[in-house]
Amino acid sequence: MSHEVVLRVLGLMAVAVLVGSGYWLAVRSMFPRFTERSSQRWSSPLFDLFIGLLLGVPMVYFGRHMADSAGGQVPEVAGDLLVGFALILGLIGLTGLASYIGHGLKVPGEDHHSWKATLRGGIVIGLLGGLPIIGEFVVLPLLLAGGLG
Repeated sequence: MSHEVVLRVLGLMAVAVLVGSGYWLAVRSMFPRFTERSSQRWSSPLFDLFIGLLLGVPMVYFGRHMADSAGGQVPEVAGDLLVGFALILGLIGLTGLASYIGHGLKVPGEDHHSWKATLRGGIVIGLLGGLPIIGEFVVLPLLLAGGLG
């Protein structure tokens, strides 16, 4: 493996950790009750994954189909917006997973800093999603589907 590949992988992981953690901290600060409910829902992740796949696959398929076979600019943009909407909903749902993972990595004496759990969980999710091949094509889509559920 050449040094360019190693640097690309490390850069991808760094971006995933920084951007993802910042996004999940922002969602946690804006919607704290939603994050707590979402964190409790992640206690049964297979059910959330099933619901997310049930909702997400048709949304993404229909959006891609509308964008690819569009006869004009408006349907193409509408299809891209539908796919983007599904991705954003999945990322918002992943805030609960970041919080759930972070609570499992809890350090004694930080009961007053609930955002630290989300930060730790966001770093873990960013490292998983930033893996070169498995993270991009397997882990990240499954996590987004679970977040959508």
